[in-house]
Amino acid sequence: MSSLDTLKLKLLWAFSTWQVHLLHFLLTAAFIVVYQPSFRVYDEHGGYAWLSMAYSAFWGALFALINVKGFLIFHDCLHHSFFAENWKNEVCGRMFGMFQCVPFGYYRDLHLRHHAIQGSLDQIDYDTIQFTLDAVKNFPVVLRELYLFIRHPLIFQFVVPPLIWFIVFPLYAVVYLDPFPFIGYFARYYAFIYFANTDECSFWCLFAANMVTGYLGIVVGFVLFHLQHSHNPSYKKTKEKGFERREAAIHGSYTHKVPFWMKPFTLGIEYHTLHHYEMGLPGYELQALYNQVTRPQVDSKHLQYTVYRDGTEKTGKFDARMADIEMVGYRDMWRNMFHVVYDEKAGRYISWSDTVRRIYLGEQHERKQTGNKKLH
Repeated sequence: MSSLDTLKLKLLWAFSTWQVHLLHFLLTAAFIVVYQPSFRVYDEHGGYAWLSMAYSAFWGALFALINVKGFLIFHDCLHHSFFAENWKNEVCGRMFGMFQCVPFGYYRDLHLRHHAIQGSLDQIDYDTIQFTLDAVKNFPVVLRELYLFIRHPLIFQFVVPPLIWFIVFPLYAVVYLDPFPFIGYFARYYAFIYFANTDECSFWCLFAANMVTGYLGIVVGFVLFHLQHSHNPSYKKTKEKGFERREAAIHGSYTHKVPFWMKPFTLGIEYHTLHHYEMGLPGYELQALYNQVTRPQVDSKHLQYTVYRDGTEKTGKFDARMADIEMVGYRDMWRNMFHVVYDEKAGRYISWSDTVRRIYLGEQHERKQTGNKKLH
């Protein structure tokens, strides 16, 4: 490892603290609230207000990205990994759940279940691709049509996420007796209205801007989570055939690229293999750990990690195979966006169009595909 790479790794570790990321979130959120754009399209002379429109676009993108970061801090808190002390994670998690409009208790139960069963064919994992091809084939006709409609990439990536945020989460907030998401709706908009330039920006304009940027943040976060468990080759097994959680982490959770300008906002969630291997690791350490684990070494010290929980220190060691973690590129990420079911026979995730063909053309399509492969 070169001295430059060593320096980069040291700098990564220096910035891999909760103080840095919490301060980044708070300062960015404050900037967004206080320095709201006027959203003017035309200037006083009747021409286009290009500067105003450019700032509005920048502000909107920043708002969407800080929404993603807020949810990922919330995510780390429910894992009790953002802070070393559990009570801080509980308090901070509920506060972020309030402003992200997500009930903390419900999402914690759902997400920890995902970590326990991800990669298992014995149970339905609602956080990832839920069903196998054979299971969808055997659905009643109405249920099958509904599932295929919902899982169409355009519907699933762009329509389903806001429905979950604005309908499902509020309902579960009632079930879990969690008032915080509702408080968050009002507190969030009151803060924006208070600092808004009411001379140039109407309430409805500001409301629309909040809804659009909130929607964009939700979609970006939803896509990131989908990409983490939809790559081929994949890992899906039953308990009878040897399902093992750590194997599912290594072979069924993926590390993928994100643009450099997004990294301050993704909190290391793109290094998902490490997160599933040891969910007690804080997200802000994952990039540094990834660089440490995958660098060429002559000893195994680079595979060691430390988790802090409520004043106790737990040390562990990554599996040696983690040194060969595949970094999924943008072309594969685009392809993975369209994966909707798991084909047990092929041992792969398949796209929506392939799913429809195999269900409705059945054996005829499979025979044709087999014949084409033989010809090539």
